[in-house]
Order: sequence, then structure tokens, then C-alpha cells
Amino acid sequence: MPPTPTTLVETLQSSLDKIDSDQDKLSTLLSAMDLYDQPRELRALSGTGCDNSFSDDQNQHVWSQFMELAQKHGIEDQFISACLQRMDFSRTSTHLEHLECANHDLKSSKRCKERATKICNCKHKLRSKDWKPEWVEEQRRPSFMDDGAESSHTRFGVSRSLWGNMPAFDILNLKANEGLETSINRDLALAFVASGDIRNVIRTVNELPKNYGGTLDIVINDRDPMVQCRNLLLLIILGMVPDLSDATEIALHFWYSLFLPSSWLSKLGIILQESQLLTPGEHVRTLSFGSHLTLNVLMETQTQYFFAGTFVHNGPDKLTPAIANNTFYNFMNASERVDYVHRYYAGLEPSHRLAIQEWRRFGVLYPFSASSAYLNTPNPWLFGHDHTLFLNDHASPSQGWDVQAAFEVGKAHGTTQADIMGCLYFYIKDQLHTFAQRLRTFKMNISLFKYDAIELGKGIKGGTIPGIPRSILFDRIEVSNATDLQYAGVKPMLEAWGPFLKTKKANQHASLIGLFMNWAWSKGAKAVVDNRANAGNIIKTFVDYYPETIPKFPSTLDLNAGLSGISTFMGIMDNIELCHENSEAFNEYLRNQGALETCKNIGLRSRKTNTIIPHRIGGTLGHPWKTLPKKMTVEKYIMLGSLQYVLYCGRPPARAALGTTFIS
Repeated sequence: MPPTPTTLVETLQSSLDKIDSDQDKLSTLLSAMDLYDQPRELRALSGTGCDNSFSDDQNQHVWSQFMELAQKHGIEDQFISACLQRMDFSRTSTHLEHLECANHDLKSSKRCKERATKICNCKHKLRSKDWKPEWVEEQRRPSFMDDGAESSHTRFGVSRSLWGNMPAFDILNLKANEGLETSINRDLALAFVASGDIRNVIRTVNELPKNYGGTLDIVINDRDPMVQCRNLLLLIILGMVPDLSDATEIALHFWYSLFLPSSWLSKLGIILQESQLLTPGEHVRTLSFGSHLTLNVLMETQTQYFFAGTFVHNGPDKLTPAIANNTFYNFMNASERVDYVHRYYAGLEPSHRLAIQEWRRFGVLYPFSASSAYLNTPNPWLFGHDHTLFLNDHASPSQGWDVQAAFEVGKAHGTTQADIMGCLYFYIKDQLHTFAQRLRTFKMNISLFKYDAIELGKGIKGGTIPGIPRSILFDRIEVSNATDLQYAGVKPMLEAWGPFLKTKKANQHASLIGLFMNWAWSKGAKAVVDNRANAGNIIKTFVDYYPETIPKFPSTLDLNAGLSGISTFMGIMDNIELCHENSEAFNEYLRNQGALETCKNIGLRSRKTNTIIPHRIGGTLGHPWKTLPKKMTVEKYIMLGSLQYVLYCGRPPARAALGTTFIS
């Protein structure tokens, strides 16, 4: 029988105090770990999922005790590195095509590769039907309702918009516009002028017919140099890593995971060296993915700084596993933010609470029960050069993709809807695989820039943008929420980009697509939203539509019932826009911002019925703006209202977000 953790730690502490050499201390600590024969003792580094023999808290406690000893004696980094090196990663597959059996023995690097056939009902307090937010358990007022709290209406963390916060969509939607059959050989020009990540590029290319024979001219632009660098690296990985399975797995974890396999960084380094992207001096670099595809990227000074600096400052010798893990954990699990997180968890199904909490602890996008031992080197492209995490504490891979579609793909790969991160892993990997295939077969010219969206439009008009002729016209221009007042605004965006739409004669479906994510809380619409005369009717409609979401309180309310009711009330307010017909207010907003007058001046008009993306969250394509989302099942409501839009950060919810298209 192995010694108890308490006995072992006490003995070990005494031994380490008598040792002078760091190497001898490390050897002693590793030997002690072998004595404590627990298969999941390295869970925080090497895997996820629930263990039937030991509780989650016990596993974490054991690991924490060893880590505390390593920290106390100044050998934390050596300890983590040694633990990882002792595992034979060559015997651990990095490519999951289906969910495998969770029977792992990480210490001997053995695992069962058969398909998973049974479900483990993990015993965890987050999965309990009796789980309550911490403010209810402690019988206190939640911090997000404290008007005096400075952080109650601010984001926590550093946001560089590395991940999309709205579901990816196909900006062409040929089936509802030009037609699939008539577009087989049509050349198409697409502009993503405030792209953020490349999820919309991927969805658009993936929705083209398999036998598409035209040429795609794609402009991808974002003003953030870190975003541009990440987009460039994703395209290089997906287009230039020879093996498709390697390419998609590398790209997925590069995009969304805190850790990468160390071998992949060296492979990527070789490709970058051969591409000469780091050649000093501002220049346009053209990469060829075969004879059919070129990638043109403007490597200006700031981009080069981020590109080279990230490799220098965030290399494995500087951004250690301990630094990466601690930084991520401290951001995602800060004690002052627990009420915000629990407000979010209160609207989730129990299994999803646990799955998301697991991701928030370890930051690896992978199926819940699968071994991620091979992910052992920090991802340098999620951190600044001072090792600041470039994410908010509400960032989540689920925000940028269709969660319902992910559930279906996850089931096809052997996992269940309860494992939301596992479903997203398989779904995103499938999307990346299809995109990588098309990078190898479709004719494309991709241009990558780092400009302010307005300045890019002016530059093209003036003929000063390398590789882009001033005469270019586009079939689609997607501007994201640069139309919001907090950014460029709708009128300047229309003036800068409206003239670049193809004429009605060339393509009557040519469209400029904008997202108005924050319109309802901007100055021009504030009075309309704040003074709702029918607020009571809207709440009543919501309760009538979704009575299952309203708990039945006892006839005599006690303090706990009142505190629990806060979660219910916040859930209603976060999702009430599903029952609020606000098209008149939105039209007024567009008029106030000069959008409609600008359209008239430059020969555009605003569509009254969207044909590319629904006019609002939960809406139906092809319906007028005034049409409310149809009543949903409780399952779909939870998926749309909670999983898809992670909004516990204190800012107003995005349910009022509207998308519209402007056409010539």
C-alpha cells in the first residue's frame, strides 16, 4: 500500500531540507512521486477527465503538495520538465479520429486505443442537481450586483480578439443567393476587412461546392499585429505542413490550446525559416502552396516585431509550463470573479458546467476523458512578450462556432453532448481538415494585411496597397462589428467600402455584411432601449415561452430562495432580447448614424430581408427584420442562451446584436 500523502510529504520535506544540490532535490522529489502510486497524479499536466478511484479534489491536492515543495526549494521548472520528459510521448497518438477508451496509465505511457463504449458518471459537485452559486451558499449579495465595485462592469484580463466571439458563418451562402450550380466556375472576390481570426474565411471556403473550379481572391485584414501573425501561421500550418492530419491537429491546438507538443514548434520553425518571413525590412512576402495558391503577406515593422519577438520572448526556455499554467489559471479562476463565473454556470446543464470548468483549469481543447499528455510545451501565441495572457476570463472556444453543429459532429466521433469541449474538438478539426484540403486543391490568391479598416479602403482607392489593384471589386465584403460606434462606425465603413462592391449588373447579390453588436447601448439608441414602455410585456412573453427556465419557489421565501432568484432574474435579463421586437429602434439607429443617407449617396441600399445570415441571434434566414426568433426547445434555448454566448463579464448581453447587409 502506498504511503498516505500526509506521511509522504512530511518525510519528503524533512529530506529536502537536508539536501544542497538542486539535482539531488529533484531526484528525491521524483522518487517520492513513484512511491505514491496513483495513476492520475499528474492530471494537471497530462490529462483530463474523471477518475473512478480518486476524487478530483484529491488528485489536485496531491499534485499541489508536490508542486509546493518544488516551488519552496526553487526547482519548480525543473520538476515540471522532468515529469514531462519521463513520459514516452512517442507512444501516445496525437490524432484522435474517434473518442478512445479512457483507460490510461500515464506513468507507463499505455492506453487502450479501442473506441469508447461506456459513459462514466463523474461524481463532482458541479454535476450535482443541488449545486448553487457561491453567493447562495455563503448567503451574501453577489459581487456583480454591487454598484460600488469598480470591476462589476469591466472585463477581466487582456483582450486581443484572438478568438471570435460570434459563431462563424459563410459570407457567400451561394444556395440562397447566386446559386450553387451556377457558381461552380464563377470567380469570386471576398474581403474580410476586420477579420479577427479566420473562422469566417474557413466556413466560407468550406461551403463552396467540392468541385468548385473558379478562382478565389481573398483579402484578410486585421489591425492587430498579433491577430495577423496568428492568422498567417494558421494559414502556413494548414497549407504547408505536408501531412493533413498533422496540419489540422497542429492548427487546432495552436488556435485554442494552452499547450502544444514540443516537436511541432521545431517543425513550424523549419517552415518559417524556409519561407524567409523574418527577413529584415518592410516587404511583401509571397508564399506558394503549389501552383494553384499564393499567399501574399505584408510584413511591416510592427508585424515583424510581434512575429520575431514572440519566438524570442516566449520560447520554451522563457515561457515555462509553470508560468503558462499559473498565468492561465490565475486569470480564469480569479477569486474576485467567482460570482461572474457562477452566474454563467447557473444557466448551464450540470455536465457542461464540469466540462467548461475543466477547460478553464487546464486550457486544452480536447475530449474530456482523453489523454493530452503530449501537449507539454506552452503555446507562445496566446501570450504577450511579458507573458501576459492575451485572453479575457470569459474567452471560450465555444463562442466562435455553431455549438449545435459541434454536438452532431461530436456524436459521430463517439463522444456525447455532455462533453462540449470534446464535441468542439472534433467539429473544429473537421472544419480545419476540409479547409486544408481545399488550400491544396482550389485556386486561390490570399492577401494578408494589418491596417485599420478605413485606412485599408483608402489605400486601395489610392493604389498604395501592395498587390491589390485600385480597380478591384468584391462579391462580398464582411466588416464584422467595425460598424459599431466603439470602432469605425457604420457611416465611415459604408463610405470606405461601399464603392468596392461589384455593380448590380456584375453580381446582383454582391453584399457588404455588418454586425451591430453594441448598437443598443450606444448613445444613438440608448433612450429607445432604456425607456421600454412594454418591458413588463416582454418579460411576460419570455416567461410564457420558457416557463421551464423559471424555478418554482416555496410559498414562504427564505434568504436562500431569494439569493437563488438572482440567478433566474439575471438569466431572464441576459436573454430577454429573444422576445423583444426591436427592428424599429434599429432602423432609427441606422438613420441617426447616417447609414441610410450614405447608402443613397453611394448607390447602395439596405436589405430588408437578409439572405446571407439571419438578421438577429436566433432568427431565421429570409424573414423580415421584425420577425422574432421562433420559440425554441429548452435544450436549444440553453445552447443558444448560455453555451453559445459567454456573457458573465458584466457588459450588456449581445442578444440585441443585429446583422444587416447593404447591396448595390
